[in-house]
Amino acid sequence: YHNFNIVVLKNGLKSALCLPILKQGKVSLVIYLENKLTGNAFTPAHLGTLKLLTGQIAVSFENALLYDNMEQAVAVQTTEIQDKSQRITDSIRYAQNIQNAILPSDEFLAELYAEHFVMYLPKDIVSGDFYWARKTEKYIFTAVVDCTGHGVPGAFMSMIGKTLLDEILNVKGINDPAMMLNKLHEGIAISLRQQETENNDGMDVVLIRLEYLDNGEIELVFAGAKRPLYIIQGTEFTELKANRKSIGGMNWIKRAYINQEIRVKSGTMLYLSSDGIGDTVSPERKRLGTKRVRELIHQYAVSSLAKQKTMLEQAITTFEDGSEQRDDVTLIGLKLR
Repeated sequence: YHNFNIVVLKNGLKSALCLPILKQGKVSLVIYLENKLTGNAFTPAHLGTLKLLTGQIAVSFENALLYDNMEQAVAVQTTEIQDKSQRITDSIRYAQNIQNAILPSDEFLAELYAEHFVMYLPKDIVSGDFYWARKTEKYIFTAVVDCTGHGVPGAFMSMIGKTLLDEILNVKGINDPAMMLNKLHEGIAISLRQQETENNDGMDVVLIRLEYLDNGEIELVFAGAKRPLYIIQGTEFTELKANRKSIGGMNWIKRAYINQEIRVKSGTMLYLSSDGIGDTVSPERKRLGTKRVRELIHQYAVSSLAKQKTMLEQAITTFEDGSEQRDDVTLIGLKLR
């Protein structure tokens, strides 16, 4: 009060009012009013009214502080979430580099085929699709594999599938396509313990083996698990249908995949794909469909494979018309030497 009186005298005030606002017995805020024109300007009635308001003022003040603290807490939490999300994204992008590194390079495919294109469009950063190619002294192998799921779960499956295919060919020495799929089925069942768990993951596969014969012909052996092989020789379009059972799954008992053998010539074009291209949807949720995919491949086959890829990608983009991609898309076109 002594200091308050000094302020009043120095400023020549006629009336002044100083009202503390208490919180838990401590002063948290002070209301100060002054009047330089009239003495006794603040009556007991004014004081009573202000006292009634101080409780609400204190609550409002605390709410303001609480809101400010909450904003700060939310900001900190948001930053932490963003940091964690960025770390996860960075890790997945690094996994993408690893996944891309295991895929056959364009240079390697160019050694195997006269022409080729690869349309590889993951739905997410990493893909449940992968393609595989190997060359032995006698044979050329190429496959497209569509694993259960997409994104990170699908990518894990793709790594398992690629590892098993390498082991079947290079370690076990199995080079018969149908037997390779049978062994891949067994390997998936064992790796995922499908005999004793409810895991139902698996993969669909189109696998070919080529052998260049002394008479100038090429022996093509195809084995498929739910994925066909498209062949174009001149203007003739041929579809080799696959076994209707996927690789892996809860029904893990041995499966009898079969080979289909044909003789083809230099210049023949082969098309291997996952089902993602047929699952492309329009804004009206209409699927592009397998039939339309076959028609597009046949229609564009008169062009070079590089041009075919451009036209197919444009057809997909036009059909999607901004719709979200539903699945991983893989399509490989190969022209035999």
